[in-house]
Amino acid sequence: MKEKKAMEVKMAEAPSNRVAVVENLEALYGAKNYVVRGLSFELGPGEMLLLVGSTGAGKTTVANILSGNVPRLVKAVANGRIFISGIDPRNAAVEEILSAVALVPQEPWNGIIGDTVENEMLISKMLSGEENVYSSDLEEELNIGRLYERTTFTLSAGETQKVAIVSRMNLGAKLIVLDEPLTYLDEESREKLKEIVRRLLSIGKSLVITGHEKDFWGDIASKVIELPHGKVEDLKIFTAGLNIKETNGHPTIEFRKVDYRYYPSKSYIFRDLNLKIEGKGIFLLRGPNGSGKTTLLRIISGLTRPKRGEVIVSHPMLFLPDNPLLFFSKPTAIEEIRSFGSFPKAEEFL
Repeated sequence: MKEKKAMEVKMAEAPSNRVAVVENLEALYGAKNYVVRGLSFELGPGEMLLLVGSTGAGKTTVANILSGNVPRLVKAVANGRIFISGIDPRNAAVEEILSAVALVPQEPWNGIIGDTVENEMLISKMLSGEENVYSSDLEEELNIGRLYERTTFTLSAGETQKVAIVSRMNLGAKLIVLDEPLTYLDEESREKLKEIVRRLLSIGKSLVITGHEKDFWGDIASKVIELPHGKVEDLKIFTAGLNIKETNGHPTIEFRKVDYRYYPSKSYIFRDLNLKIEGKGIFLLRGPNGSGKTTLLRIISGLTRPKRGEVIVSHPMLFLPDNPLLFFSKPTAIEEIRSFGSFPKAEEFL
């Protein structure tokens, strides 16, 4: 069976002063496991490529290749012709890559260096070696200033995404790669990001954005490439071997006059919060990025203590963080499943 090649849906003629040239790119893990085959495109100043495809289609792999993470950090093979601002990111010096391309990774935590938000901003500005007036406007646009005193590991997923985006903009690279940037953003922040992308294009920056949201980005994308479908076949709901017991009573969560703030900030996330949840069911906690959703869940699960007030939780809680990588304790998926008990059908599930 012949493998599908990347299909370009819309591709205008690239200008002579090309920022990115990719010809017949193929990427593989191991000897024969091809993730991408036959991918070609060109980008000039002020152009945006939207790279869409299902989970596993190779979008993140392409982002890692363009940014030089392959083969340095990601052990994959990338064949074909690749030039970003005149350099090949696969073998260029790190200093050359920083000035040519900036990547905001799919997991934004992986792009954060500083221990505090303020230090993250300072480090990225120092690496660029020049004042970037536009990135200062972005800080204000995304309200980064209010996070300056926060340690980066206490940020929610949406807050981390915003910090990572501004940090990479500080580098002043000609090509900016955003790998699934909408994943952790609320609706208002998504629209703000879209307006930021418009402005970046207007000042001559080139962008590659990966994701699933063709309709969202379609009106500003210069080119759209759809990668072949990559999906997990025969995915089953895995309940065999799990001993699920009915519990007596209804779980209850109660907050009484709870205060919380992140040290050393003087701004409170919660003041005099009173909350009571009773009964069985699924409860939805909604709010914009930075409104305290993650903090509230951390308090409920006992990972964070409030500064004042009383928290009552009648049953033990399992907390799955917005960064799912923090949940895993084993190096492979099969070991992670087995760590929760003896499941004979775990191999079949995976």
